[in-house]
Parts: sequence; C-alpha cells; structure tokens
Amino acid sequence: MVVVEISGVNSMEQCSEASEQHNDLVQKLEEYFTSPEIMVEVGDYFHGCANKLHYVGTQTGENDLEETHPLSNYDIFTSYGEMIEKFLQTFLKE
Repeated sequence: MVVVEISGVNSMEQCSEASEQHNDLVQKLEEYFTSPEIMVEVGDYFHGCANKLHYVGTQTGENDLEETHPLSNYDIFTSYGEMIEKFLQTFLKE
C-alpha cells in the first residue's frame, strides 16, 4: 500500500477529489502519449537511430556490465528526452 500525503488535503472527501483529479490526469497523459501522432513520431525516431546505437555486450552474447556505452548512445538518449519534453510542453499547453 502506498500512502501519499497531499498538501492542503484535510478530509477523506478532499482526498477522494484529489485522487480523482490524479487519475484523470494520468488517463489524459496516457491517451496523449498513445495517440497515433505521438506513436508514429516516436517510432520514426527509433527507426532512424536504431542502426546508430551501440548495444553493449552483444558482441559476445553476454551483457557485460563493465563495458562502457559510447557517447553517441548518450546523444541519442538526450535527443529522445528532448522530444518527450516537447510532447509534455505541448500537452501542458492544451
């Protein structure tokens, strides 16, 4: 069981309202991020960079946790994060 303290909530009724608002927000985020437009853009992004990623440990068939990821992987991760941030900013404006 997870207990979340919500600032300014003084009663079970207020807690229920806050929980409902939270659930509504989560549902809206899920609907937004699973929309065809977003899914296509994310799919296109990964399709475009899939051959640029270096998969650590795949040369030997084992996942070598000691092997260092190249900076190019970090660049791909960073640009993915920027794309997700752009999506979030668009969502918040709507």
